[in-house]
Amino acid sequence: MNNRIKATMNQASGRKSGQTDLKDPAWEKRIGSLRGRSTELSASKFMPELEVATRFTAAAPVWAHHRKSIERVEEFLFDLQRSGRYQAHYECMKAWGSAVHSKPASFHGLVQIAHMPRILKSESTTNDRFSANDSFETLNGYLAIDPLGCLQQPGLLSGSWAAGISTEKNADAAALAIMSAFYRYGDQIDRLKKELSKGRVSYVNSFFDKLTESAGLGLEELLDRMPDRVKPSPIISRYYNELVDYSNGTSGATIPNVMTNLHSLMQSSGLFEVCMRVGVFSTNAHDKYLEPKRKYITHNESDYYHWVIASKYTRVTDLLVMIVPDRLGVDHIEAMDSAGLAKPYVKALQEEDRQMLISKGLIPAKLLSKGKDRGRLLETDLGI
Repeated sequence: MNNRIKATMNQASGRKSGQTDLKDPAWEKRIGSLRGRSTELSASKFMPELEVATRFTAAAPVWAHHRKSIERVEEFLFDLQRSGRYQAHYECMKAWGSAVHSKPASFHGLVQIAHMPRILKSESTTNDRFSANDSFETLNGYLAIDPLGCLQQPGLLSGSWAAGISTEKNADAAALAIMSAFYRYGDQIDRLKKELSKGRVSYVNSFFDKLTESAGLGLEELLDRMPDRVKPSPIISRYYNELVDYSNGTSGATIPNVMTNLHSLMQSSGLFEVCMRVGVFSTNAHDKYLEPKRKYITHNESDYYHWVIASKYTRVTDLLVMIVPDRLGVDHIEAMDSAGLAKPYVKALQEEDRQMLISKGLIPAKLLSKGKDRGRLLETDLGI
């Protein structure tokens, strides 16, 4: 070991002047900086597994609070598993899961959908230290960060994770972890050259097959366990803020890029239903972001609208945001009527949109309230 690495280890572990006090504010301040964290993680590579876990557990809340370059922490976790230090990987993942789930805003602010750390496992492996009885936070963090490793272990999500999604806080975090896992899984499959012969759709189907197999639940049963929304979700709040930033050109937000891409959604009914269940699209910012792109997606927009209407989790607020009224056809209105959504949708439309649909003959009288709207329909029928 060269002198530079020894110096790094001494700085991190305090071996020049005795054992480091992991509760010392000075130590917390030092590791809170990017350089201090880098030093700590670099030194940890050469420490015994128990010491790695102890120090990481003390540092995790600090790093989660600062939220700087979180991918470096994820790279460290990948590296532990790749190098076969499974006990340290397990203990550190437990600590990280607890830290990032400590507050709803923490997890939603730290998980970067569709981001993959540069360091990946050289081959597909799993860590059998994890069990279905581990905490929801541990397993949800593992799923979000390393879906390929998580989902290879049979039944891992069938215990605490599957039971934990019944609370609103955990449901939000689980939905975000699933979104993150979906895109990361595809990235891992691509980089590891697995299942590529069947193309992208193969991994789309493979991911949700493995997720439901691991949870021991069908996707609909899994989503039904999540509570109905009674207030805005942290997912929606973060999604809204990132859309606004992205639309204003002030952010390289990841969520808009992947969650408003209709081609991705049309390839995965599972991902689409997860989004609908937690109300990801129920924000005006979504519509404002999507509007400039509509010319690129019109060829499958009709099918997309049918997906929106057919989802059991769709609410009228979703229809108002996700559907452009002047793109609707009779088949869409009939589908809404069959789903019991047509009348409240028509009532909630802006006046000009409702009158436009009436003038096109798309809204039958049974969906209109008596008065001006039915009068307008009569005028349309008479060609006035």
